[in-house]
Amino acid sequence: MRLLELHLFQANESVATLGMHCLYSAWKERIMTTTERRRAAAGRVREAEDLVARLREGFAGMGIVLPSLRIDPLSCAGDEPAALVELGRCNLDTALRLSQALEAKGDGRA
Repeated sequence: MRLLELHLFQANESVATLGMHCLYSAWKERIMTTTERRRAAAGRVREAEDLVARLREGFAGMGIVLPSLRIDPLSCAGDEPAALVELGRCNLDTALRLSQALEAKGDGRA
């Protein structure tokens, strides 16, 4: 009887160890996936920052300043940010100059 108890204990211990190993592997895989997602998200935010800088520079070259031009901070929240660019609000003079610049670009003048 003692020998049977010993075998049952060893079998249960092996199953428990195997279960813990599977849990650790799943945890490790989830952490790696999360880390990779965070790196990709950080890359998207960096791309958005570069794009905002390019837009600001391009508008400045046409004499247009959009004071609210930025990355929308709420779009960067969470595990997988969308990184939306907020063009924001501007006064009528700025809107008119932007419209004229776009029309000139469409006509091939700019």
